[in-house]
Order: sequence, then C-alpha cells, then structure tokens
Amino acid sequence: MPKDDIEKGKAKPSPRKPTRRKSTPKLSTFEKRNQFKETELVDSYPRVGGKLRLLYEEYPSYGAPNDIDRDIEINSKVIEVGVDHAIVRVKLVVSHGIFYASGSSDASRDASFSTAFTEIAETRALARALRFAGYGAEKAGAEEVPSKERKAKQESVAEISPKELKEIKELIMRIQATTNREGIKAIVKDIKKGKDLKDTQQKYVATIIKKKLLAFSKTGSKPETPPKQANPTRKPQKVSEAVHN
Repeated sequence: MPKDDIEKGKAKPSPRKPTRRKSTPKLSTFEKRNQFKETELVDSYPRVGGKLRLLYEEYPSYGAPNDIDRDIEINSKVIEVGVDHAIVRVKLVVSHGIFYASGSSDASRDASFSTAFTEIAETRALARALRFAGYGAEKAGAEEVPSKERKAKQESVAEISPKELKEIKELIMRIQATTNREGIKAIVKDIKKGKDLKDTQQKYVATIIKKKLLAFSKTGSKPETPPKQANPTRKPQKVSEAVHN
C-alpha cells in the first residue's frame, strides 16, 4: 500500500500478523530425571550431586519449614564397618515409591580415602537408590565405577612391556643428564623420529622436559662445570715446610 495514502487517511494499514513462537517439546518425567549438566557428568556417568539437584527440583518444598507432607525421606544405616571396609544401606522415600540400595567401600578400591570408608559407602548407596528411583536411571553413577584416570593408569601399566619400560627409563636418564637447551631439542627430535609414546608416557616425559627447561631458565643453559680436583701428582706439603713458607 502506498505510504502517501496511509498518511492522508484514505486507507488504514493492515494489522500485523502475530508471530507464533516455536513451542518447545515437553519432556516426560523420565527425561526430566535424566537431564544432567556437563559439570555433573564424569565420562558420561552422572554424579550423585546432579541426581540430588533433579530430586530437589521435582520436590522444591523439601526441607522447608512448611513442608508438612514430607514428600522425601532419606535414611542411611551402617550395616558393617571395619578398619579397611564399610557397608551402608540407604532408604529413599519419594511420592512414586520406596527404594533401597547398598553401597560399599574397601581398601583395595579406595586406598586414597582410608579415613572415609563409611562416607564413600553412604554416597554410593545414595547414588544407587536415586538411580533406582529414576534419577540417572540410564547409566551407573560416577561413584559406582572407577574414574577414567584410574582406568587409563591401569591399562597403561598393563600395556607397557619390559623393553618399553627400559627405553623410557633410558630416555628419562638422558633428559636428566642434559645440560643445555640444545640437548633437549635433540632429544625431542629423536622422540619424534622413533616410535610414538602412549598418551600417559608422553605426558610424563613432557613434564620432565618442562621441569628441565624451567631449571635452565632459572640458572641459565650453561653446562655445569665439575668442581676442581686437587692434583694427584703433587705431594702433600709438610706442616713445617708450610710454616717456613
């Protein structure tokens, strides 16, 4: 429609059509209970904290002063505890059911947490109970399976042959004996020419090289000069001669 006609009042501008917003598909209850953030996943396995977040979002009044209905109930009981192990059972009560789960911890599996076997067992039991209730039901919890670093370490140790281990030791000794940056560069070239190291071996060797280069930057890349030694052919001077001289 011409603009002049609109200004003279001969014609009214046509009303704009309302824009329709794209409706987001509604998630089912099961899908809502399995929507985790990236920070709540460890190698795609959900943490217990992420499961608790989904639980509290579904029951926002849990723990509030006016929470009369008590929609959620979490109880834990120590079944067995010892110097090197612990077993805990958790009871989870929600509106759609009652769920029980047990969790364990021992020295062979959690050696670095020897003072917290009971707490780890309780966390695993709670993670399993939440999974049984539908929160993170698609996969086992991160607390139930070994971490990626532990798996990689176990696999790398199993894959290294005695010959490879000897080569790595010789390479490390060569790096430690190097007294300048040029020597480090030559070692790096030799590594690239030779067989490729495994990921864990590369990281270890790279760490040693970085430490060596850092030492060079602090003290300079000059080779260390050995201390002067006494002349073995010179006879020791007598005390009387030293006094007269």
